[in-house]
Amino acid sequence: MESPARRAILEPIAPDPASFDAGAMASGAPGPPRRFTWRGRAYAVRAVLDVRRELTPCPAGPRRERYVRRHVYEVRVESGERMWISGSRGPGARWLLRALAPAD
Repeated sequence: MESPARRAILEPIAPDPASFDAGAMASGAPGPPRRFTWRGRAYAVRAVLDVRRELTPCPAGPRRERYVRRHVYEVRVESGERMWISGSRGPGARWLLRALAPAD
């Protein structure tokens, strides 16, 4: 059976400030929020399915040096949808809903 189609969103989400993963934050990752609001609706993360880092060249270091620009988390929310959310680093750090797939 084919999985439901993933569609790009690229809209900001509002994380619940009390819901961040302190363990991930202690290791230097942004730590995905456990709860957030998107388009006025609250979502609760049931599971983190995958994590990937997007790297970019370091502008002030050796040529081959790279740093993590953003962490992208594939999560399943309580309503069953899969969502890809990202936390960017640096000036203007923010959280985005990058993509959405309906419940299986």
